[in-house]
Amino acid sequence: MIRHTVSACAMLALAAVPAQAQEADRCPAPVSANPAPPPRQPADAVYPTDFATGEGVLVAVIDTGVAAHPELTEVVPIADLVTPDTPNPHFDCDGHGTVVAGVIDSVAPHARIGSVRQTSSYVRKDENSLTSGSIASLAEAINKALDHHARVINISVVACLPASQASQVDKSALVDALARAERENAVVVAASGNATQDCTQDSVVLPTQEPTALSVSALGADPYTLASYALPVRGDKTALAAPGRIPFALSPRGDGWARGMSQGQGQVNPFEGTSFAAPVVSGTAALLIQRHPQASAREIRELIVASAQPPLGVVDPLAAVTQAPRHQEQARTVELAVPASPESSGVRTGQLIIAALALLSAASVLISAYVQAPRTRRRGSTSPSRRRTNWPRPRAQVWQS
Repeated sequence: MIRHTVSACAMLALAAVPAQAQEADRCPAPVSANPAPPPRQPADAVYPTDFATGEGVLVAVIDTGVAAHPELTEVVPIADLVTPDTPNPHFDCDGHGTVVAGVIDSVAPHARIGSVRQTSSYVRKDENSLTSGSIASLAEAINKALDHHARVINISVVACLPASQASQVDKSALVDALARAERENAVVVAASGNATQDCTQDSVVLPTQEPTALSVSALGADPYTLASYALPVRGDKTALAAPGRIPFALSPRGDGWARGMSQGQGQVNPFEGTSFAAPVVSGTAALLIQRHPQASAREIRELIVASAQPPLGVVDPLAAVTQAPRHQEQARTVELAVPASPESSGVRTGQLIIAALALLSAASVLISAYVQAPRTRRRGSTSPSRRRTNWPRPRAQVWQS
C-alpha cells in the first residue's frame, strides 16, 4: 500500500508532542540512491527554466517538515505545529515533505521553499494515536504561510472524511484561511488523495474539494490514465493531473538522494502518490507568478487550467509558461442604416455610391500630391527600430514529465 501520500483520515484530533529525540527513534530510514543518475539532456531541447525559474516566489510546503537539503535554493523555517515547544520545521521524520519540496524545486529551481511542519505519522500521544494534525491546524498552517507572504501553498497532506460525517465537521477555520489566501493572491494546490481502506471513492477530501484549491490527481503508467490509487477530481472542479511516481528524490536526512523509505525486512516504500503530483502544479504556479507578478490567484489558476492537456488535465510546466496571451481584441462592428422603405432604397444607395466615389477621388489627389512632393526629414530624426525578442538559450533540464 502506498503510504507516502498522507491522506490523513485521522486529522480530526491533535496529538500531544513527545521530545524530538524520542520521535527520531521511530523515523524510517531513507533508502539511498547515491549517486542518482543524471536526467537526459538533449542539446536542442527547450525547458520551462528557459522562460522562468520561480525567482522571488515563496512556495509554502504544509507537510511533515522540509530538510535544509543542499539541492534546495532556500528553505524558510515558517512554523512547526507538531513540536511547537521545540520547533524545528527542518526536521522531516516521515520523509514526505522533503520529497514534495524536491519536486517543486525540479520545476521552479529558484523558488524559495517555506516549511510548515503540520503533521507526522510518527508523533504519538499514546499507542492508539498515530498521527498529529487537524483541520484546525491545517487552517493555522495556511495562515502561517500567508503571514510570510507565500504566493503558492502546497498541501499534499489532506483530510479524508467519510461522506456521512463530512457535514458534521467544523471547517469554518479552513474556509476562512482559504478565503484569506484568495484575497492575498496565494495559489493553493492540494493533492486529490489516495484511495485506501479508510479513504474510499465517496469520501470528502479537504482542502482539495474547496472551490479555490487546485486539485491534482496522479497519472498512472502513461499520460492517458490515472493511477489506480488516485482519487479523481469531483464535482464541477476542473480535473488536473501530473506524474505521481518519483524514482529518485531528495533524501529527508538532508543530503544525497533516496529511492524510497525503508519499511524493514528489506522492503522499500517508494515515493509514489498524489502527494508528489501536486507539487508539479505548485512549481508551475511559481513559474507563472514570476512571469506575471501582478496576476491574481484566480488568473494563475486559469492559466494552469487553460494549458492542461485533456481529458485528464495533464499539467506540463513548459506548456503553461509558454502559452500565448489570452487577451483578444473585440472585433468592432458597424451598424448600417436600414432604408425607410423599398421605394427610397435605390435613391439612398445611389447617394452613398456618389459620396464614396467623391471621397476616393479626393484621396487620390492627396496621395498623388504627397508622392510628387520633395521628401524632407528633420536632422537627427531616425526611423523607429524593430523590437526583437531573443529567448534564452536552453540550459540543463530540471523537469521531466
